[in-house]
Amino acid sequence: LYTIGILHLNRELDGQLRLEWFDDADGSRTGIDTNYAECTLGLNWHPYEFLEFRPEVRGDFAGAPAFGSGDVPRHRAQFTGGVSALLRF
Repeated sequence: LYTIGILHLNRELDGQLRLEWFDDADGSRTGIDTNYAECTLGLNWHPYEFLEFRPEVRGDFAGAPAFGSGDVPRHRAQFTGGVSALLRF
């Protein structure tokens, strides 16, 4: 399941929310039989018609340990952030 919502805060700024849920039955896609969920919050700032900045924070969650480094996953959640810039021409 996937959904996205956008709220126009003003002429130059939009707020964004994205939610996803996935059930990996029998671990056929990831190797770990569990449910996965994701939530991303972001902004879309477009000060000019040709330029956008898009910072976001994201949380990924699993019903069983599925994240981490090494051969054995140890965490049920991970958090990331990022910024992208788009230049249209």
